[in-house]
Amino acid sequence: MAYKCTITKKYSHGWVAPEYAFQIDPEAGTAQADSNYHDWTYAQLRDRGAKGYRMIWNVTLKSTEGQAIRMRYQANFATDGGLKVSGSFVNVGASNKPYGTGRCEVVKK
Repeated sequence: MAYKCTITKKYSHGWVAPEYAFQIDPEAGTAQADSNYHDWTYAQLRDRGAKGYRMIWNVTLKSTEGQAIRMRYQANFATDGGLKVSGSFVNVGASNKPYGTGRCEVVKK
């Protein structure tokens, strides 16, 4: 199933993208994530039952200074279409954990 998601509230200082797309195949246990900041990448998928799905993926982004920043993102996708995306910095000593919340809708073929 394909989903398009829009982040409506951001607490991220630029590290959470305004839009995400997800491909989720619960039967195969696979997922992919895409955003305004990176191309499609494979994500770990966890079925949380009535709570929906959790996806975790890693990407390397560039800071405004040109430094390569490795990010670990986690998206909690609720069965009602709610979404929370959070990120953590893998290779820098930043204490903040950027996150954002929003809504997702099914992409019809």
